[in-house]
Amino acid sequence: MKSPAAPRQWWFDALLVLACVVAFGPGMPGGLIRYDDSLYIFRNTELLGRPGWAGLAAVWDSSRAWNGQFVEFFPLRDTVYWLVFQRWETWGLPYHLASLAFHVVASVLALRLASALGLSRFAALVAALLFAAHPIHVESVVWASGLKDPMYTAFLFGSLLVFARLREHPRPWLLPLSMLLFIGALLVKSMALSLPLLLLAMERWVGPPTPWRLIAQRLSGFVVVSGLFLVQFVLIGKANAAVVEPHGGSWSAHLVLAAWAQVKYLKQALVPSTFRLIYCFEPPTGLTDARLWLAVLVLSGVGGLLWWWRKQPLLKFGVAWYFACLLPASNLVPFPAVMADRYLYAAVFGVCVVLALLVDRMSERPRMIIVVGSVLGLTLTSAARSALWLDEENLWAETDEDPACLVDRSRPAVDAHLLRFRAATDRRVALQALERALITPGLAQSSHLCEALQNGALLTVELGEPERGEAWARSASERCPSEAMSWSALAQTTLRRNPPLALDAAQRAWRLEPSVAAQTLVGVLQLEAGAEDGERLLLDAVRQQGDEACPVLRRVASPQVVARFCPG
Repeated sequence: MKSPAAPRQWWFDALLVLACVVAFGPGMPGGLIRYDDSLYIFRNTELLGRPGWAGLAAVWDSSRAWNGQFVEFFPLRDTVYWLVFQRWETWGLPYHLASLAFHVVASVLALRLASALGLSRFAALVAALLFAAHPIHVESVVWASGLKDPMYTAFLFGSLLVFARLREHPRPWLLPLSMLLFIGALLVKSMALSLPLLLLAMERWVGPPTPWRLIAQRLSGFVVVSGLFLVQFVLIGKANAAVVEPHGGSWSAHLVLAAWAQVKYLKQALVPSTFRLIYCFEPPTGLTDARLWLAVLVLSGVGGLLWWWRKQPLLKFGVAWYFACLLPASNLVPFPAVMADRYLYAAVFGVCVVLALLVDRMSERPRMIIVVGSVLGLTLTSAARSALWLDEENLWAETDEDPACLVDRSRPAVDAHLLRFRAATDRRVALQALERALITPGLAQSSHLCEALQNGALLTVELGEPERGEAWARSASERCPSEAMSWSALAQTTLRRNPPLALDAAQRAWRLEPSVAAQTLVGVLQLEAGAEDGERLLLDAVRQQGDEACPVLRRVASPQVVARFCPG
């Protein structure tokens, strides 16, 4: 016979599923975007497209990561990508639905975990609802590349639930199962490294404190596994040049920005008013930098709260959860992004637990008003933010317009401008993004310098600024002389202003990278110069691949030439 509480549990689960669908459903129809989705999915088709066991084995082959050919090795996550790609290839919806499914699982497990921690039935539901609808999750749930956040968190919650069961009813198979789920989380995302700290907090602050000797026995395996995966993560990062110099150029500046990031993280967890894929930080000015002292003040306040709650272990556990989950993303090992909203996915559960515990102490009527209003507000905010993911240009507008992105010497600042350029549908907006990229100090050390100069040269000519276009193209040919695109840009920007120079540049581009487009450009210039080869080159290009040659002709040749070779 079922217990009377069972039907209510199903209602709670259904409520969580509804909150997840309403909050993140508007972003599901969106396509893949040109930020990591290209790296993991639509430029990774050679790997994901392999069918059968051979394809699955290739996903689990770590040689690419160790050889510096792929920035990460998270094969369990990539197995999901592989499975989706086998049926739907690069259609965005199935990838988004996979992320939403894992978020639903994580939210339902959050409810179970909150109950296992000792929260009342009401407080556990509140914590789970706040977690399910929190706007900070939009990036993780609605972005195909964010799949690893809800996925690793679902494994993390599962490992903790099994461990909590072990504490109540010791069984020999529960500890290996908890560790297996932990390894699964690590095969999805490295932020699961914090699990031993969470288990330690659970042992000491949830229920009767466990003796230290027993803690050492239970957690030793988790610590060893965590250490091995940490070493692997850092070494793969170095092999792929993902470990960079400290932000701001020195370790002191780096630590200031890392501390400041913690303040912004806390603000985002409590009041998620800003949503950016890349956060830019101005270099600190030294010990007098106000951000340093504000970070010290905020973190000291958190320490004061912990002291105030020293006899309230669950509140301490919630705070400890938040900071422990963020530890792997605290930039102690410098990576390109000093912070990102997606790093808060698992951490925000600790904040939800603290808020739920505080609300649970109120009288019934005001707490219901606060809970209903908060959940509705978070759900609607998430839904509105999710809808913005239907238009990729929206994602970069706020970051690209951040003045700090013009002074941050880290690579993401440059990436923000270039990604805004690629996503922009308005050519003036695209040009503005390129101009910002070109005056960002980090671009000189970026592999994207040539791309910015080449595209900027062509774009300025399209917008009626040939002199500036030629200047950018000349700079591209000087800085990147081995790239055909540099010389092609110079040829197209000097086509009418300096035909001999344009012909020489077009011939160089053709020699560096033979293509129908380059042949067409050389043919047009030779034809206009009266050379005999011009007509032959154009006829051959149109005959070989007219769908590539004719667009070039229409862009650079006179109407008479276009009508002659591409009359359609």
